[in-house]
Amino acid sequence: MRNHFLFLMSFLMTYSTVCAQLNELILKDSTVLHPGSLVLKDPVLKKQYLLADNQQYEISQVRSYKNIDGFYRISYLSSKTPQIFKREVDGSKIDLFSNWSTISTGPSYSGGMYMPGGSYPIKNWYFTKNNDELQTMKPRMLGPAVQDNLLAYKKVKAAKTWQTVGTVSAIGAIGFFIAGAVVSLNKVGNNPPPPPGQSSATSGLSPLLLGTVFLAPLPWISRPVSKNKMKEAVKIYNE
Repeated sequence: MRNHFLFLMSFLMTYSTVCAQLNELILKDSTVLHPGSLVLKDPVLKKQYLLADNQQYEISQVRSYKNIDGFYRISYLSSKTPQIFKREVDGSKIDLFSNWSTISTGPSYSGGMYMPGGSYPIKNWYFTKNNDELQTMKPRMLGPAVQDNLLAYKKVKAAKTWQTVGTVSAIGAIGFFIAGAVVSLNKVGNNPPPPPGQSSATSGLSPLLLGTVFLAPLPWISRPVSKNKMKEAVKIYNE
């Protein structure tokens, strides 16, 4: 029994030592702490905070922290409140970070199809070169950072091409939808009632609405392709 107790005490002391070495909390005043426990708390009616050995630290007090879940950096970017960014790639020159946000869309009716609205999570990507300030990972931002590496820069240019495809497709889909809707409404107003067995909704729809159906998915396809091209650029640049 005594041996079991000693083993348990030894295990707990070793575990506490390992956690203290793994956990790191760096405050804005450059204070560095290595608590045995470091957990992010996200209460419903209060602001997020870090709990380090029963001591609370507001996110606004923290520069970065590291625990068993990974390394996190605190930054404001263009927001008035501090945001938490998780490091996804620890590179030799460029690090990649991410966080999550939610977009909400209302219901829509396109090409004879009803598209329900809702809220969708989106993973946002950021980068920092030589541990500088975080920047949004976009071709126009990442390009100057990797322009001294030709292969990496070509990947960014490919990402820019896919981004342009998505933008043009989105604009085109909106244009076809507006034009198709106008033509369809004119048909419904000017045409006589349809023959028996044929619905007025079918006979009144303009073929222009098919352009919306074909173009609308392209922005959703091009966005991840563009992101992957930029990730490839960062991987090449860090080699």
